[in-house]
Amino acid sequence: MFRSVFFAAGLAFLIASLGRLIPHPANVTPLTSLAIFTPLLFNRRIALGIVLCSLLVSDLCLSYILHISWFGSWSLFTYSGLLGIVCLTSTDISKSPLLSLLKLMLCSTFGYWIWTNFGTWLLSSLYQPHSLASLSQCYVAGLPFLRNALAGNAVYMLLFSVIIWRVAPGVLIKPR
Repeated sequence: MFRSVFFAAGLAFLIASLGRLIPHPANVTPLTSLAIFTPLLFNRRIALGIVLCSLLVSDLCLSYILHISWFGSWSLFTYSGLLGIVCLTSTDISKSPLLSLLKLMLCSTFGYWIWTNFGTWLLSSLYQPHSLASLSQCYVAGLPFLRNALAGNAVYMLLFSVIIWRVAPGVLIKPR
């Protein structure tokens, strides 16, 4: 059983890392889904490590490929948002796994969008002066990214669910 769970987590890590490297619409990456699934498979410390490693590896590769900074002030909000999802994911989904995963995906997507848009408003010069009106403008401007994230997260949640249920069938639905 451990071997199949390890394989499923490794495959999810690979998909999450590569999902940021291949061309994709804005905010359509598998990282939110990875942040939801890893605490279901592992303890929090290991789940945090998997998500953090996936972020670091893909950021370093993107930095090398695109010749951009690999870590900036925005990273605080990106990393803490995804690591926060890991910490807040409830591991008791045995009663209604599909509904639980849907709720986790929706709450995580909206929470991450709220958090990272706040970071954009706070750290960038795009929304000056810092006021409630400019914060509102930031969130309105971020709506297309939210739409993309919802669509991408739904697809990746389905993909990860199939992988995990196929590779490690009793992990997410535990017998009573």
